[in-house]
Amino acid sequence: MVRRIFNNLRNKTKQTTRSGNIYGLADFNILKIKNINDFKNINEKSFVDIPASIPKNPFYLEKVGVTNRKHKIKIRDIFEDNKIIEVEADIKIFFDLPENQRGLHMSRIEKAMQEFQNAGTDLKTYAQSLIKYAAELQNRKGGEIEVEFNYEKTINKNSSGRLAHEILKILFYGKLKEDNKFIYKLGIKAPFMNACPCPQRWAIREFYNKLKELGFKNEEIYELASHISFGTHTNLGEATLCIEDLNNNINYQDLYEILDETLSITRELLSGQDEFEFIKEALIKEQFCEDAARDLVYTVVKNLKNKIHPESLIEIYVEVNESIHFHNLRVEIVDNFKHILDKIEKLN
Repeated sequence: MVRRIFNNLRNKTKQTTRSGNIYGLADFNILKIKNINDFKNINEKSFVDIPASIPKNPFYLEKVGVTNRKHKIKIRDIFEDNKIIEVEADIKIFFDLPENQRGLHMSRIEKAMQEFQNAGTDLKTYAQSLIKYAAELQNRKGGEIEVEFNYEKTINKNSSGRLAHEILKILFYGKLKEDNKFIYKLGIKAPFMNACPCPQRWAIREFYNKLKELGFKNEEIYELASHISFGTHTNLGEATLCIEDLNNNINYQDLYEILDETLSITRELLSGQDEFEFIKEALIKEQFCEDAARDLVYTVVKNLKNKIHPESLIEIYVEVNESIHFHNLRVEIVDNFKHILDKIEKLN
């Protein structure tokens, strides 16, 4: 009965093939295409372990891995050592792949992630432990890991006295080298507001000329103008500060203090008074996008001059979404600390 059904199927396939279907059974053998000539090893691991097989076109891949993996992890709080938090992180893990290996073992990466999901350690220890174990499971000597997640930081900056939140993105980038050395960068991405100084200066000029026309003296106008928050257009921006911690003594609090001192980080504004004070702060700073980046460089040098390794890489990315122009503005600064310090000292 089974053989008769098979013969009927084969005959129909031959007819289909003659009519132009190149995928007919008579001319198409999927097993031969997959280089399966018999079933001798069908129950052996090698039959199903396709990632470990030799690829059709051998070629060394320098970087291959998983991205966009949302994963809940328990770690020590970024700013409070005695507190454990659970966050949903976006994790990326990369390895190199030999020319004679077809693919990574995805399930082994998942196994490593589950192993440290509830570690409760600091972020650096978590990432280092995870990439080391994942590399061991992949039979690799090195690897890279990226961890990003949102963090709501409670702050007490509002004039109303009400506690609020700043929403920061915490960044961690680690690289396990073949000599088992672990190099890593800490980063924070913070939203902020800037106020363009150009229209503000026009407002000051208009105010001056009007009072001058009314007969006020320069010193009187100056006294009056010094108490006015002259308006201008404001923009939302995003600033990223990443620091390579070669001395193993930089923390996220260091990065936050640099960003907080330099920029007007956006936060929950819980009353009209809070909004006014926040806008006034931005008006006083009157930062271009370019100013914000330069100010961050100087604050990095001022705060970390005696703490950071000279060869540590500093990365600053500032992008402003212009509210009255059809473009964004962006500044990128990527250099090691020694070069940055030398440039500033020559200019001052």
